[in-house]
Amino acid sequence: MNRIVLATLLSLFAVAGECRARPRLVVADFDTRRAAAPLDGAFVADDVVDALVASGLFELVRRSAADEPGFTGAAAPARLARVGRRFGARYVLAGEVLSLSSREVDFDGAGVRTRNTVLSISARVRIVDVERARVAYSTSVDVERLLDRAELERPVRARTRLAATAAERLAIAIEHSGKFDPPRIGAARGAAGGARE
Repeated sequence: MNRIVLATLLSLFAVAGECRARPRLVVADFDTRRAAAPLDGAFVADDVVDALVASGLFELVRRSAADEPGFTGAAAPARLARVGRRFGARYVLAGEVLSLSSREVDFDGAGVRTRNTVLSISARVRIVDVERARVAYSTSVDVERLLDRAELERPVRARTRLAATAAERLAIAIEHSGKFDPPRIGAARGAAGGARE
């Protein structure tokens, strides 16, 4: 009797593990060539990875252009899929900073006149389905930040913080898209014709 119970429990855990298996996602460096100011695409990709870890949606693999020449957000889906296959991935995430710029904004009111600097970034990610070598999901974000005095004195730090915010918002968009949710045990049985009511 104990063997039957143990065998049943083990098979349930095996089914649960298969149904909740997370797809492997390889993350490439972001392409930052369009940014008006220097920004390291590897740092942006690392920020996306950090934000996606909390979602639990993917088994994450980080590869950089240093490891894989040409493996950035600018690569074609076929190139991204080839690298993804080498790592046994289901998906590859490729990102791009579409713009990074600053502008001066004047405020005049209540007898006070000030000038502030606003830093803005626009970024996009594409998630490529490795089996089909096609884009399965794409989203973009725009983020602005009013810089304080300390950030004006350290522009690299300000750009890095803004890029981290954009990366976090991209990860949230991916998580909330619903496209990468793991299947539920009941749904997997239902699809196999084994569901009972």
